Amino acid sequence: MRRRPGIAGLQNAAATRDQFRLVGENVAKVRTDVMKEQLATFRTQLEEFARKHKVLGSGFEVISVGKKKLVRSVPTELNKDHNGILELAQAEGFVTVEQVERKFSWSTGRAIDVLETLLKEGLAMIDDGHRDGKRRYWFPCVTLSSDSTGADAKLLLLRLFTGEQLRLPRVFAPFSRVILTADLLVVIFLPGRATVQHCRPGDALWRVASAPAPHVFDDLISVNGTLYALVGLRLATLQLSESSLELSFLGGEHDDANRPEGDRFMLGECGGEVLLISVEHEERVVYRVFRWASEKRKWEMITNLGGRSLFLGLDGFAACVDQDHPGVRGDCLYAAGRRLGEWHEYSLADGTCDVCNADYPGAPPLNNSSLIRPSVWIFPSLC
Repeated sequence: MRRRPGIAGLQNAAATRDQFRLVGENVAKVRTDVMKEQLATFRTQLEEFARKHKVLGSGFEVISVGKKKLVRSVPTELNKDHNGILELAQAEGFVTVEQVERKFSWSTGRAIDVLETLLKEGLAMIDDGHRDGKRRYWFPCVTLSSDSTGADAKLLLLRLFTGEQLRLPRVFAPFSRVILTADLLVVIFLPGRATVQHCRPGDALWRVASAPAPHVFDDLISVNGTLYALVGLRLATLQLSESSLELSFLGGEHDDANRPEGDRFMLGECGGEVLLISVEHEERVVYRVFRWASEKRKWEMITNLGGRSLFLGLDGFAACVDQDHPGVRGDCLYAAGRRLGEWHEYSLADGTCDVCNADYPGAPPLNNSSLIRPSVWIFPSLC
């Protein structure tokens, strides 16, 4: 006769079931916690995406509704009117209201409305300084350049005051920012992309390297022989080799409570310190400067540059100038404006911003055959 399980066997079976049930509950709890963390990370990254892309137009923004936040991601759609003006602008790089009226037989109101929409979306720049008094809407995004489209396209390092030229290899990938280090390493990149190209004078080809996903470069700068990268408001050092790169993050993690304010961010330097500079365009232009506090591993806002001044171009940081230069105020930012010949003098001490227009004897006229000329800073140290 087969012996039935005793009390001990039943107790062991019950204990085994309890053990498996406990393991299952722990696994479910861990999965729930992981899912919550992933959702929180996704929400933070989604809000960060909207904030970073707000500079591309009004289609991306974070909207607060009570205690909730909504991300609006409906970019402005260009219609037939907008495309017609962009096509017309390819001839000279700009259009006037009169040209649009003649070309499309539009009323003045319709022409101005379409042009102002393109201006609001950041596709156009205004030039009110022409001698005929007619406002010109420049479209640098569609201007054709025969020098850059032909087979002889070239990139040069040019010494302005000696005329010496150093020819660099032909560039095949798009870029908008150029970083030149003290040892003549040239680094070019397109903000918002993961790829950088680099070479030295005499190299036959550019070396290409990419950051691991999901990282992209918002800005780069060379300070005291070290190449720094801005990646989603986090600061990292960047080491470049033949075909790879190494990112070493120094810190800068943030949430909504301690996120640096601003719409657009760039790296800068002052007195050998790495800076984060933000620009905000709301009712008025506001600039903010943050220094990297290495001991705290985060950005700290400052309103004093030790009497120095910072200069910003259209594409990013240009230079830091020491105090006591004639015509330059200490603890100020000088930034190129969006209109031709316009620049801003912003005081970090009191937050005032003076909008100025370049006017000097011998300034070349902005005639119909001229290309767009954004402000370029020439510093006393170059003279």
